[in-house]
Amino acid sequence: MGDIVKAMPKGEFGFPVAAIQPREALVLAGTLDTRTGQPADPNDPGLQAYFSGDQTFAIEGRSDETSRLIFRMRIDWNPSFMNRLVYGSIVEPISFVMGRKTLLNVKQRAEALSRQR
Repeated sequence: MGDIVKAMPKGEFGFPVAAIQPREALVLAGTLDTRTGQPADPNDPGLQAYFSGDQTFAIEGRSDETSRLIFRMRIDWNPSFMNRLVYGSIVEPISFVMGRKTLLNVKQRAEALSRQR
């Protein structure tokens, strides 16, 4: 835990690993102080301007041969009109597109690996 999973090609942004259960689940989660641009503790009572997000990838075994990947993404931010406007109308739709792209890439890699076997 604590490793960073890069989300950008050059590694300028990434998600901290919050939990990992081999062959079962991976949780990436973090909070950013939007005033400083630095990681922050979401439980800090002094944190007033933040953006938080988590992504959970869980594998549900169906049989010896098949499994199902379940993906969940959640984002949160400090309430304000501007944040609702920016995060609600821009970041949420972009997050949906990014999540879908991630799942399509995972599918493509899994199917390629299956064909190699």
